[in-house]
Amino acid sequence: MSSRRRSRAILRAAWQTLRRNPRLLWFSALLGVVSLALTSVGAVLGWLGLQAVPWLDAQGFGEPPEASLVGRAAIGVGLFLWFGTHLVAPYFGVALATATIEALASRPFGVGASLRAANRRIAGIATFAVLDASVGAFLARLRGGATAGRRRPSQGNPLAAKLLGVAWWTATYLVVPVLAREPRGGVAALGRSTALMRQTWKEAFVGRLVLGWVLWPAAILALGLLSLLVLVGITPLAQPVLFGVAAAASVVAYVAIAVVAHTLDTVYRCALYVFATEGVVPEPFQGHELDEIWAVRPEP
Repeated sequence: MSSRRRSRAILRAAWQTLRRNPRLLWFSALLGVVSLALTSVGAVLGWLGLQAVPWLDAQGFGEPPEASLVGRAAIGVGLFLWFGTHLVAPYFGVALATATIEALASRPFGVGASLRAANRRIAGIATFAVLDASVGAFLARLRGGATAGRRRPSQGNPLAAKLLGVAWWTATYLVVPVLAREPRGGVAALGRSTALMRQTWKEAFVGRLVLGWVLWPAAILALGLLSLLVLVGITPLAQPVLFGVAAAASVVAYVAIAVVAHTLDTVYRCALYVFATEGVVPEPFQGHELDEIWAVRPEP
């Protein structure tokens, strides 16, 4: 079968699951809202921290800031953003995976019950969040770039960062459904995900390639609409109201497609987890069009 037909089959199966269970969208929407709230609170706290630093007078002199207070505030804001933003994604991901696996088995699920299930896994989720954030910070440093106190980009190794990034993505691809269904800590869930991926790497990469480009239409829509407005002379200075409405519509369209894309990706990961652990393919993903990417293997 051609890759185009296979891609359509994967998207159709994931979309069919979502159509039957539209409440799955709630978890991705909540993730977006909470992430935005955390970023906004962090920005406000950072702004308040800057206001605490006294302005210099015309001669460049002024009272020195309370170094310890400003330092503690900066560290607190940094830790808040660092941990909070990395915690909400796996938390709502585990809740979504809990509901999705129930939906794939044609069993009833509830949004509240799935969130409570994620609460019971909060220790493992938090441990994984720390691991994920730490690896992300290491990869960012390895890529190189401007850092605080440096005008020039720091030296890095972008190729090594890309290779390690792919390795980390591979190891963590099934962490969320593992945390949702198995009583494991963050480190143990990472090991379990890695073991499952050794069996299902082909299916994972096929799904990633197919579902990874779903957001492209949203990006093209948002950028294309704004570019078109600028070309016809509608700019923020010339017609601020019309431009603002168009920009808001583009953002809403992008966010809506991003919520759907994130949910579809989790649906596929959960289907892959069921396949890897139980040796069966969930009903929406069955059919001759997808037979060539599913090959039942024994559970590790």
